[in-house]
Amino acid sequence: MNKKKVVLIASSIIILIIICFMVFNISLYDFYGGDQCPKCKSKNVGSFFYGLYEPEYEDSITLAKVEKGELIPGGCVIDFNSPKYRCNDCFFKWGKY
Repeated sequence: MNKKKVVLIASSIIILIIICFMVFNISLYDFYGGDQCPKCKSKNVGSFFYGLYEPEYEDSITLAKVEKGELIPGGCVIDFNSPKYRCNDCFFKWGKY
């Protein structure tokens, strides 16, 4: 293959990947784990949990984690854009369920 064909194929693949990210609303941040914030690099990160959360019925371990920010109540409804993690320093949210 000549050089022009290789460049054309490579650029077409990159464009297709970008279109897929846009159509499926995917961010590069969605591939980061929850050990550190991808924006500010803080290790003070919490995980969202979804479902009915009533503090008076929760156990003491769950309540302590919520107070520390390790667990973050996310509400009852999970949709396509529901975040998985939140930085407790800059409040950036990332990841998808």
